[in-house]
Amino acid sequence: MTAGRGSDATPRPAPPVAADVDDGTCPIPGADLWRFFDGVNTPRQEFAPDATVGATFRSAMARLPTASKSRELLTEAPTLNNIETQLNHVCGASSPGLDSVGYDVYQRFAAKSQPVLAASFQKCWESKQVPQSWKLGVVRLLHEKGPRGDPVNWMPICLQQ
Repeated sequence: MTAGRGSDATPRPAPPVAADVDDGTCPIPGADLWRFFDGVNTPRQEFAPDATVGATFRSAMARLPTASKSRELLTEAPTLNNIETQLNHVCGASSPGLDSVGYDVYQRFAAKSQPVLAASFQKCWESKQVPQSWKLGVVRLLHEKGPRGDPVNWMPICLQQ
C-alpha cells in the first residue's frame, strides 16, 4: 500500500451549486428595507440648536479658530487648472454615476474632457443652477457580512454624477 490519500483523509467541501452563488442582489423585500433604514436614519427627536444637551459641542465649536485657509473657495468659477488638479486627485477606479462614466474615463481623455467640463461648470456658475441629473443618485446595497436576510448586514451607498 502506498502512502498518500487514504480513507481517513478529510473530505473536501462540495463546490457551490448555482443557488449558493452570490448574484449581488439583496433578498430582502423593498418595503422591509425601507422600514429598516428609515428607522435607523430618522432622528429620535427634532434638532434644537439651543438644547442643553448640545452645550458641550457648542462650547468646543466656539473655541475653534476662525477659518483662515480656504476662505476663498467657491468665490469664482472653477478653472481648467482646478479641474485638472481635481481629476489628478480622484480615484479612477471609483464607481461611475448615473451616466456610467467614471473618473477613469475623464482621466484617460483629459485633453478632450477637461475643456468640456470647464465649459459645463462655467455655465452652471453663471446660471447659478446645475442640471437636475446632478442632483440624483442611485442607492446600491453592498453585502458586508453575516446572513443576507438581515438588513443590518447591508450597507447602502449612493452613486451620483
